[in-house]
Amino acid sequence: MPQWQAGQAANGDFGGGSTVALKSTKYPQQAAEFAEWISSNEQSAEIEGSNGPYPALQTAVASASFNKPWPFYGNQVLNDVEKQAASQVNQDWVWGPTMSQVNSDMGDDFVNVVNGQGTLTDALNMLQQSTITFMKQQGISVST
Repeated sequence: MPQWQAGQAANGDFGGGSTVALKSTKYPQQAAEFAEWISSNEQSAEIEGSNGPYPALQTAVASASFNKPWPFYGNQVLNDVEKQAASQVNQDWVWGPTMSQVNSDMGDDFVNVVNGQGTLTDALNMLQQSTITFMKQQGISVST
């Protein structure tokens, strides 16, 4: 990964998830108990680990499910890579106020490049313009 400073090992985290119990659910207590179980129980983490997501429950990181080779990835142990990357996340990093919109626009603009409808430079220019426009619509001052 490119680094802000040469020799530094830092990365960011974009993703994650949550488990919620909606107020309108038919069984709110059971839904809340399930949400807590799936997010904080090692047995749940083991079940999820068989599908490959990195666990939120740090005690599960040492489990067999997260330390097995994955045939799809040339039998690499992905947890080794993920564990190293997780230890290098800059805890002080803050995403910009319109990152969700930027990410959506980036996907839309870059698909055109993949489909042969423009260049990467075109896509980046469109992304910059849509980001500026969206930020101004949100009342954020922008200078270029």
